[in-house]
Amino acid sequence: MLSGPVNFSVPFITLGCHKLLGRNTEKVARKLRRTLQQTNHESRSVRRQRQGSKACFKPIPGSSLRGRRCGAAGRTDSGALPPAGTIAYRGRVIGTAINALAIAVGGVVGLASRGELSPRRQQNLKVLLGAFTVYGGLRATWIGLSGAHGPLLKTVGIVLAALMLSKLTGQFAGLQRRLNRLGRYAREQFDAAQTGAPHRFGAGFVTGAILFGLAPLGTLGALQEGLKGDPRALLIKAVMDGMATLAFARSFGWSVVAAAGPMVVYQGTWTLLMRALAPFLEGHSLLEPLYATSGLMVFMVSLVILQLRKVEVADYLPALLYAPLLAWATERL
Repeated sequence: MLSGPVNFSVPFITLGCHKLLGRNTEKVARKLRRTLQQTNHESRSVRRQRQGSKACFKPIPGSSLRGRRCGAAGRTDSGALPPAGTIAYRGRVIGTAINALAIAVGGVVGLASRGELSPRRQQNLKVLLGAFTVYGGLRATWIGLSGAHGPLLKTVGIVLAALMLSKLTGQFAGLQRRLNRLGRYAREQFDAAQTGAPHRFGAGFVTGAILFGLAPLGTLGALQEGLKGDPRALLIKAVMDGMATLAFARSFGWSVVAAAGPMVVYQGTWTLLMRALAPFLEGHSLLEPLYATSGLMVFMVSLVILQLRKVEVADYLPALLYAPLLAWATERL
């Protein structure tokens, strides 16, 4: 394998060609010099890759070796797939697809069977979901805090400030109150169906769209899947939605299953939007504070699932906007 001294020997090789073959071989010498430079460049590039260097380099035209594209996020010039966890793998809608599948399965099981889970099994499932939500939320928070640029306390301050500002904004705008109003409407529609009122497709569809599409966990899960390719929050929501569909399908029929359509559009749009913004956010050190904030909000959802504390999660949704704004502002102070 050729190494660094090749550059030093190129002038002497060229001079030797002139003396031995005469001036008519100038074209041959130039070609030889280009070949040696290209070989030297390729050998250094291969050595960098073997050593794990992240330095980007541009390939010489006509060279068989293709290097990393400087500034590219995810895919090399050779077209090889990047390792999992890079930006190119973020933003898949796997979580949303599983969520929709869980609603469909819940609807089929609910219509085909008349039995219900015992209260003990429902409680055990709730505890399991709550524990998994605690793990997912705290894991996302730790990844965001440990991967952030700058001091850890600075990132913690940004996250807490974003949550406090969001709480004030959410209370002023009445986000949780409006969401609760929609929830009461869905409950009324469900109670009316339980009393034997005629089934209406529109009532079941609207009820399902409210419960499946407007849950804060859906927004948070879609955001995390778009930013980091992490579908854990959406998998938790999939189990919850599937269990809810078991009960709703008996009252509303297939209309509640059709409500998975608006949910897929909403969550999928969030995921793809975050996927498009991820390179920009990461390049400006804004991604990690946002991801840590979303992790804390998922942890808040776990407190509601376990019935440990009543948290108005919807009021904290503006923190998803405040976190990157505050991170951007602190970088310029």
